[in-house]
Amino acid sequence: MSSVKQMNYITDDKGNRRSVILPIGVYDHLLEDLHDLAIVAE
Repeated sequence: MSSVKQMNYITDDKGNRRSVILPIGVYDHLLEDLHDLAIVAE
């Protein structure tokens, strides 16, 4: 999995984190983990 250092945040005018930008590899890995957890939960 890619390094957390590659994440970028979108903040509001007060500096609060509102969104995150992830490398596509990290995103795909998270989706795979979520899918696996859904299967286990069944």
